Amino acid sequence: MLLAALFPGAAWSLDLGFEGRLTLEQSDNIESVNSPDEEEGQTVGAVFGVYGEQRSRAVNAAFKGEIDTRSDVSEDDSSFDTLTRFLGAAEFSITPRSWRWYVGDILGGVRTDNAVQTIDDTEIDRRNVFVTGPSFEYDVAGVSRTRARLLYVNQTEEGDDLETLYTANASYERDTTPGSYFGVRAGNVFTDLPEESENPDLRQEGDFNRSTVAAYINRARGFVELYGELGVTRYDTDDESLDGLNARLRAIRQLGPGTSVSVSLSRDLNDQTLSTVESLIQSGDAAVALRPEVAGFFEETRLDVGYSFQSTDTSIDLGLGVSQQDYQLLGVDASVQVSEDSEDQMQGFAYASLAKRLSTRLRTELALSYERQSYDNRDDETDSVLASALLVYRLSRSFELEGGVIHDSASGTLTRFSTVSTAAGDIISGVPEEVDVTENRLTIGLRWAPPSRASQDLTVELKSLLQ
Repeated sequence: MLLAALFPGAAWSLDLGFEGRLTLEQSDNIESVNSPDEEEGQTVGAVFGVYGEQRSRAVNAAFKGEIDTRSDVSEDDSSFDTLTRFLGAAEFSITPRSWRWYVGDILGGVRTDNAVQTIDDTEIDRRNVFVTGPSFEYDVAGVSRTRARLLYVNQTEEGDDLETLYTANASYERDTTPGSYFGVRAGNVFTDLPEESENPDLRQEGDFNRSTVAAYINRARGFVELYGELGVTRYDTDDESLDGLNARLRAIRQLGPGTSVSVSLSRDLNDQTLSTVESLIQSGDAAVALRPEVAGFFEETRLDVGYSFQSTDTSIDLGLGVSQQDYQLLGVDASVQVSEDSEDQMQGFAYASLAKRLSTRLRTELALSYERQSYDNRDDETDSVLASALLVYRLSRSFELEGGVIHDSASGTLTRFSTVSTAAGDIISGVPEEVDVTENRLTIGLRWAPPSRASQDLTVELKSLLQ
């Protein structure tokens, strides 16, 4: 009703869809503790979701929300735990061609980027990221594109206010040949910390500003697309400044219809806050972000290789990569007993997924993820594996029966940070801790999803803060 009053001349068509799921899970390590203290347990769960999309000349919008309730029925005094997930984005037309207003919101999970993966997001911190602001787009067909945008980003986690970000981006691209272009872009991100901050979990202290400028070129020739970017990034805090080179090279080769392989090499300056928010935005439907454990500014060099195959009945995604993070400056309180050199680290990952329709009623989904993390100047070194296999049988147009198995394991050494009281006051120090966790989980569930015109995939893009 409100939208209709604001845009009386627009044609409105809101498509909605609903989804529900009942699950029963059996785990051989329900508390995810180190060996040999594992305990078996059973969990029952219920999920109710709603999704929708709106398309008109005045507004394009899409959203997906879930309420997830679970209970550990193996405990005599078990209670129900409930969490919510939400993804949504909308673009409102201010003028017919160029000016729009963007609104996006994500309510998801955040885990510490320490190479210990989790089976689900029920035991990690919950963070809400709200993004809004105007954008300008002006295209001359086949000639050039001009973009500009201002965004306000508000964050809360477990009910506490986090950093507020104010971002500004502008770019200009000019076409050379079909599929090829060159351009320049500039951006600025100001990070404002809440006044009442106790700096929990080794987070940032003090406001800071990030500015960047770069030139880029994209060339498409036949089945190959090449991209290159070169620029500079600068951070300014109350006391210090950092400058660094940013560069990106990317190659994509189309091997056939729906099949491609890609290689990307990048280098840039980054920080804990921006890295976490971007990770949450880019995670899509998973809505789980990775947060660097200690606040600060680091130079990251990253190599990614990926393969994708899509057909009517089969979907395959393969990838691997490695990242080196070199901390240039820490942003934590002086009471934290860490140094820049102690946080330098190398991370590696690999993943594989397969989704295949076996018959008109039966399909399977397989997934494997491996992560490794090792620090250059301390003993921390961890490896983790997360694997799953799922069979889905369609009972009717609205109901599906699901059954699967999930394996999660992690081993190595991690530094756990905690507050220690001394004669000079409280300090935060780290203590090495051995990790040896393995969990196997069997699951069976009934899914209800009546046919709907709305898409469960988010049809309005969640905007990156950097592009």
